[in-house]
Amino acid sequence: MKHILITGFGPFGPYPQNCTEIFARRHDGNLLAGYRIHSMVFEANIPDHNRGAQVMAAAQEIDACAIVALGMASTKSGLCIETVTRNRILNEKYCPAALNNTLVDPSRPFNEELELDVRRWDPPTVRQKCFSLGLHVETSRDPGGFCCNHLMYQMAVREREIQASEGPKARRIPWVYVHVPCTEECLPQNMNGSRPKTVLTFEMLEKGLRLLIGNACP
Repeated sequence: MKHILITGFGPFGPYPQNCTEIFARRHDGNLLAGYRIHSMVFEANIPDHNRGAQVMAAAQEIDACAIVALGMASTKSGLCIETVTRNRILNEKYCPAALNNTLVDPSRPFNEELELDVRRWDPPTVRQKCFSLGLHVETSRDPGGFCCNHLMYQMAVREREIQASEGPKARRIPWVYVHVPCTEECLPQNMNGSRPKTVLTFEMLEKGLRLLIGNACP
């Protein structure tokens, strides 16, 4: 049996729920697309510890064949596969003022960009399969500046540290970061005219993520 680690975040701002937390908790311990799912859920904030190292260690402990990290973003129109992460915290809406426009990792260059290899996940095939469901899929170079980018930057750094210390024999656990739109149960009661760009049913979100997860391991 192959294992996959899924991460999600809890509620933030005006959103009473976070669909990534719902998805992660609902499938924890279950079989999904042929894989045993293990889940981690974090508070939607900027932590004082290294969540990226925590995720990588947890994946190694369960001998995961892949990691699927999820974040909810109301500006996304479908499954959004991130391809870059930056060493910068920048979100005036949700970050405390003392953290805004600071570094994820003070030991590394400000605004450093790290490329994320998503070829293993075959975005064109996922896009084609999801199109038949009416679900949009895209790749993105805009990871945001809040907790999602914070996690993926730390994961990218930790992955490079492991490869540097263990050399060519280092086992790389493929991972992908996917931003998803809000689902209906996550909408604030009073939107004040600021309805998210796209709102999915949870069933639609599950179908799309099932197709993406199915591409995790050859």
